[in-house]
Amino acid sequence: MPSPDNILITGGFGFLGGHLAKALLESGFNVTLFDNCAWHSSPASSMQISSLSGLARLQGSVLNHDDLLLAGNGFDYIIHAAGFLGIRRVAENPISTLDVNVIGTRHVLELACAQRQLKKFLFFSSSEVYGHQAHSSFEDDDAIVSTTSPRWSYAASKLAGEFYVKGFGQEHALPFVIVRPFNVYGPYRTGANAMTEIVRRAVDNQSISISGTGAQTRSWCHVDDFVRGAVSCLLQEKASGHTFNIGNDRTYISMLELARLVCELLGSSSEIKTDGSTEEDVQVRLASIGKARQMLDYEPRIDLPSGIMDVASWIRRI
Repeated sequence: MPSPDNILITGGFGFLGGHLAKALLESGFNVTLFDNCAWHSSPASSMQISSLSGLARLQGSVLNHDDLLLAGNGFDYIIHAAGFLGIRRVAENPISTLDVNVIGTRHVLELACAQRQLKKFLFFSSSEVYGHQAHSSFEDDDAIVSTTSPRWSYAASKLAGEFYVKGFGQEHALPFVIVRPFNVYGPYRTGANAMTEIVRRAVDNQSISISGTGAQTRSWCHVDDFVRGAVSCLLQEKASGHTFNIGNDRTYISMLELARLVCELLGSSSEIKTDGSTEEDVQVRLASIGKARQMLDYEPRIDLPSGIMDVASWIRRI
């Protein structure tokens, strides 16, 4: 019986990395998580995956070649999920954003080229590369990156990362696939995340503040649906060389309507208000997932009310 494939996940201690690791470990793969964060306080640790067979952990930074070399050269798949993100964090730290998301990506690509038998390199980009109005944006449409504010350095860094991936694919025959996630949410999503914050406040009957007018729209993808899509991109050979939007096009809703829906579902007495801020933001973000549907048989299954209740159940447990 052949030994299971080995998978490296950079940024593996985080929300997406942890959920991916759990799914892959439960499917029989060996998974190594690489991250610069503390394990004991990480989302992945909270998922209690340490007891699963086949898990290994490495502490290090994608900016440090020596740290990455410790990972070795025995991986069949590499998932590059490490990144510097968060709207406010990015706006305050544009240099770190560019360093981690561009230079760090190159370092991980160099590690990928050093593998003896790599089958696929999966890069997590972002729906932010579509700019202010990501409405019905298809994978081959032009990317639009604003130059008006450091807030957009994240989008620029992810687009640069995509070009690095394609460059390594062309010049080093690296097998790759690029994924652009659309507003992924779910249990264990911590930090500055709108869905988590709205549900948390509604559970506690605290006031909920929505930025701007609340008219900005999003299509929300539950993490379980995203993981299924990402794993399909990783394991299906026909995905190689392609870029895919992975999200849910049936959960399109304004931020103000989302807050009202959350309060209604949870029976919350939270007051909802808008702060009228004029900070730059993506006004429209709707996932166009026709390519993933057609090529990968991807179909999101979790509707928005069910997903909201799943997040609320997790918040009540912690």
